[in-house]
Amino acid sequence: MNKKDFLDIREIRFGNREDAERVLNTLKCLVEMRGFALSENLLLEAGYIGSTKVPYYGWTDLSSAYIYKSGEKYALALPKLEKFIIAKEIKA
Repeated sequence: MNKKDFLDIREIRFGNREDAERVLNTLKCLVEMRGFALSENLLLEAGYIGSTKVPYYGWTDLSSAYIYKSGEKYALALPKLEKFIIAKEIKA
């Protein structure tokens, strides 16, 4: 596997501000509800289905995140990714 196999989340752009706001609000809600949001959540919300084969990285605090204009599109300024170890529940 090489670097081209992964999408750089810094390259995600939205055609309008409303879509960017929807995605950022969803991520913030996830942090509020369960304490974290994963990069996988960002990719799915942004419409990158099939691009979710990424390690468990995400955020526990998105209070500093914001939307900015990038050319004719919009982007998210997000804090540095944190690495998570998420244990899967094992049923007996």
